[in-house]
Amino acid sequence: TGRYAGEIRGFPYKCVRGCWVSRDCKIGNRKPRPGEKVYIGLAYNERARASVNAERDGKIYPLIEWKIDEKTVINRLKDLNLYPPYYAQGFTRGGCWLCPKQPLKSLRLLWELYPELWEKLKFYQKQQARGFRDDYTVFELETKFKREYAGNPE
Repeated sequence: TGRYAGEIRGFPYKCVRGCWVSRDCKIGNRKPRPGEKVYIGLAYNERARASVNAERDGKIYPLIEWKIDEKTVINRLKDLNLYPPYYAQGFTRGGCWLCPKQPLKSLRLLWELYPELWEKLKFYQKQQARGFRDDYTVFELETKFKREYAGNPE
């Protein structure tokens, strides 16, 4: 939205209070149209993250209303065989595969286990002049991971 609509904007860089991905892509961060209701899946133990003006803003948090915590949700997803496999592989946040704020461990797993996503990350890196993170470009990370994989850490 706004003056940069439709442009490739690069990675969420030096985010202090949140990044453009969080602002623009997560439905919980936009105000619903008049009469529209938006259901947001924050668990009961995440209720501090819920909007203080939820009713006025048209946002509904059923898991909070029903006092269902994250552990209960995870166990239910596992029972239904719907729990995302990448969490079992060591990822901590599955939806943030392209975020530079994720830990190096997750980026290493992305490189090892999801080469198609890693290639997308490299494509996005080519679209901008600055690095992926303050400390590495995507290409520098790939070199680092290849060295570590070969048993030759920096």
